[in-house]
Amino acid sequence: MQKLLITGITGSFGRAFLKHVESNTTWDIVGIARNESKLEELAAAGTRARLLPRDITDPYLDIDCDAIVHAAALKRVDSSYENPEEYARINIGGTVNIARLAKSKQARLLFISSDKACQAHNIYGATKRVGEGIVIAAGGSAVRGGNVWMSSGSVSQKFAAAVLGGYSAVLYDAEATRFNAGMPFWVNFVLTCLLQMNGGEIWAPKLRAYQMGDLADAFRSVHGLQIMHGNRQQGDKRAEYLVSPIEARWTKDIGTAYIQGGDWVGTAAPAEGVSSKTARRMSILDLQELVRQL
Repeated sequence: MQKLLITGITGSFGRAFLKHVESNTTWDIVGIARNESKLEELAAAGTRARLLPRDITDPYLDIDCDAIVHAAALKRVDSSYENPEEYARINIGGTVNIARLAKSKQARLLFISSDKACQAHNIYGATKRVGEGIVIAAGGSAVRGGNVWMSSGSVSQKFAAAVLGGYSAVLYDAEATRFNAGMPFWVNFVLTCLLQMNGGEIWAPKLRAYQMGDLADAFRSVHGLQIMHGNRQQGDKRAEYLVSPIEARWTKDIGTAYIQGGDWVGTAAPAEGVSSKTARRMSILDLQELVRQL
């Protein structure tokens, strides 16, 4: 594998993954995104990648590659209810287009999915679940992640912005739980999946989880963040799944990850699935240590 295409290169994951690949491989890298100004900023920061302004929904998209990491997506749950057609156009239609490109180039394809795709409960999650199916049908694989610490739009990033801006943050459900992944861990896990995938799989990392009320308490105790309480938002779940109870029947625990599909050797996944409610819990002290690093 010599030529890697990364879609959504200007996003939080795309930028971090680019640096990780540049540091650990000698591959030629092409990164695409729609926002030209963000591409210019990324180029100015220094990279050996070729950066191109491209739309993943363009039916004439033609980029030579041996592998594709498809990260481009719209991802805000609230916005997905306001703009369902656009979420379908980008997250589903764009993924169809990228799958066609992968097949035409005989390139391996890894789709960056989300825990919200599992037992999808909102429009955003539903588009990611359909995306998983599209990619797997095309012979590619998908990888599900949890909330990536301080990534754009994450609750940790929103709380940090409130601290820096001197305004209150809103806590919608103190009892809700969410998986947590540090960006260094996440980009390394994705690269491992890309190198080891056989096609037709859904990968999920083993992650710890936190309770939203504990996260809010950590920000309050370390930075004095003022917290307002609001009602649960449309599409929010109290707990997320990386593997649903139904999927657990055909999911293997290979020690470092859970994998659906393929001929992997491992033990059976938990029959109840892999949920942020029952995952190993991060303590307030764990969260305070993360929050101090802001």
